[in-house]
Amino acid sequence: MSNKVIYSKYNRERKTQFQIATIHYQNDYETKVKKIPLTTEAFNHIKAIHENSLLLKDVYQNIEVLTGEIIDGCLVYDFIQGTSWDQRLLTEVLSGNLVGFIKLLESFNDILTGLQPTGREDFISSDEFNTIFGQSLSLKDQQCVHPANIDFIFDNVFFTEGGTNVLLDCEWVFPFKIPIKYILFRSIYAFWVKYNVYIEPLISFDDILIKFEIDLELKDIFLTMEEEHFQLYVNGDWYKAGFFGRYVKEVHSLNTVTGLLEQSMINMKLFFPSDRGYSEDYVISKLCTRSTGIMEVSFILDANYSNKFPLRIDLLERPGVICFESIQIHEISETDSNYSLDYNMKDITYNDNIIQLEEKGEALFLSIGEDPQFFLNVNSISTKQLLVLRMRIDLNITPYVELILRRKTEDFQEEVGVHQQVLDKSKLENAHYLRKMDAYLERINVIESEKVAYETEISTYLERINVVESEKAIYNKGMNTYRSEIKEMKESLSWKVTAPIRYLGRIFKNRQ
Repeated sequence: MSNKVIYSKYNRERKTQFQIATIHYQNDYETKVKKIPLTTEAFNHIKAIHENSLLLKDVYQNIEVLTGEIIDGCLVYDFIQGTSWDQRLLTEVLSGNLVGFIKLLESFNDILTGLQPTGREDFISSDEFNTIFGQSLSLKDQQCVHPANIDFIFDNVFFTEGGTNVLLDCEWVFPFKIPIKYILFRSIYAFWVKYNVYIEPLISFDDILIKFEIDLELKDIFLTMEEEHFQLYVNGDWYKAGFFGRYVKEVHSLNTVTGLLEQSMINMKLFFPSDRGYSEDYVISKLCTRSTGIMEVSFILDANYSNKFPLRIDLLERPGVICFESIQIHEISETDSNYSLDYNMKDITYNDNIIQLEEKGEALFLSIGEDPQFFLNVNSISTKQLLVLRMRIDLNITPYVELILRRKTEDFQEEVGVHQQVLDKSKLENAHYLRKMDAYLERINVIESEKVAYETEISTYLERINVVESEKAIYNKGMNTYRSEIKEMKESLSWKVTAPIRYLGRIFKNRQ
């Protein structure tokens, strides 16, 4: 079963006790992320990361903490599906949406302040704090966390499809109080160092900090803590060459930087994976002069290479654009045979620092981070072979960033067009229903008129019935009077005396 590497990062520049590698890989059955100690001393650091994650899972309230498990001295996590806050923020920046960018930062700050929703207090640094961060610190009216994960940066927090935030990394956790403002500063600082070329047209670094009540004086304090003390704690004497060190370098104009890049060399590397991933111990480096045309670079592949992991190819150490013409593998023998990738680049993968673009039939790869990596899956090699890369490299990424923004704009306009069609259809349906409603209302009016007429007619009939009932009552009363009179007459003495006469009269009448 072969593992396909999606992403890898090696921290060889650190002190030996902190040197670890992070490998994101997948196979036919699972997708995992593994943290590997690169030195014997670093195993305790791997163990501490695991223990920190278990601790924070119990004490942090508004976020899920990924814990993983220790397997064969490595810390193995399940891969979390979602989008990092780094990518969410970068999307807003590349689309030029300053309001959306600031709102996302505010939401991230809400996550930090909700980790341990305690009250605010005056912060006075402890001896342990002073040892790590190099100075005594006293701040009024601060919200703090304890224990504190200061590596709560945007890369380490994922937002899942279910709307849950997941903390992936618990590498730098300290058992003492630390102000949340410093943790937020580190998050913004790390993001700025990577993407300042895209952010600065929207907003300055200082203006971002001001929005979160980090003034220039506090910024300088935090920078000193970060650059001159914490990085020394992690990296030793090499900390100035670390990830954050670029911020304090001399500032050059864009034209100067562009000119330097045009004349610069490109250091390309091919990594052969070992059983523990990739390292500088198994690498071929080639220093190439950048060309405006097609560049051809070749590497000799050792016959003992195993395909448990793919080859890793690092073509750039900076932002740029790569367009592959072809990727071929030739046997170094009398037999002429080669392996060539299809033009759609289906056999090559890349890490999160690369964005693929399709432009005019070409497969372009835009490097947006500091460590872009390509991965090439090949069959096991039984003889020495030659890997030949033909490509064009462009270090001017401005047109491609504009292309991304234009495509996003076009996608947005297309989406607006779809919504407009739905709206127009709704308007037509609404007009149709309004016409039907008018017809129903007109019919209701007719029925109401008929109802009034029927009610008038019924009233007339009821009045007639009342008259008839009155006449009937008068008639019944007369009949009753008549019957009473007849009865009274029949019961009278005269009626009884004349009874024989009436009898004879009837006989006589019948005989006639």
